[in-house]
Amino acid sequence: WENPAEYVAHALENNQFSVYGQEIRPARPFDLAQDRPVAGSRKMLELLVRLREEEESLTPPGAFIPVLEHYNLMPALDRWVVRQVLDLYARRRADAKDWGFPLCSVNLSAATLGDAEFPGWVRQELLSRNIPADSLGFEIDLADAERAMGGARLLVKTLRELGCPIALAGFGSSPVSFDALKQLPVQYIKIEGNLVVNIIRDPVALAKVSAINRVSHTI
Repeated sequence: WENPAEYVAHALENNQFSVYGQEIRPARPFDLAQDRPVAGSRKMLELLVRLREEEESLTPPGAFIPVLEHYNLMPALDRWVVRQVLDLYARRRADAKDWGFPLCSVNLSAATLGDAEFPGWVRQELLSRNIPADSLGFEIDLADAERAMGGARLLVKTLRELGCPIALAGFGSSPVSFDALKQLPVQYIKIEGNLVVNIIRDPVALAKVSAINRVSHTI
């Protein structure tokens, strides 16, 4: 791109990004015979963003992220994603009054952790569409939170007071410290994938995941 900042700003203004939902399935409760969650368990999705041009030019996913970070446009992208989710919720509910809201989790950038106005903006967006707050979740990275603990603590506290679930990602990617978990009232943690995929073949990975799970529940 000749002018990266101008390009991505234009892409945001003209909805040239796409949002995908990656389903999060509970290990339990699950009906193995029917191969589906037990009735009453809620559908959960982690939201992932792509620039449509990536699909057309075979660019690796997320190649635009460093550009947005460099020009401090990540908070604008985070807000764009939230609006897309809430607009979709509003359309689905208009089509079917008894439509059940899934829990969609939005990944927040490091820059948004320091945006003191973000929780208030989320509150207004929810109220303007009459969307239940517990249907909109947020995921923050452990490393980002540790680098900006003051802002992260305020943001998590305020969003939780609204009723939005919060997940803390990246546990186990480095020597595990539970200090952040003690300071941030999150509802979910996301254990590093490299540990999880090895739990059936590596006793050390299994021990680490078990310890993280046990201590997190205790905290």
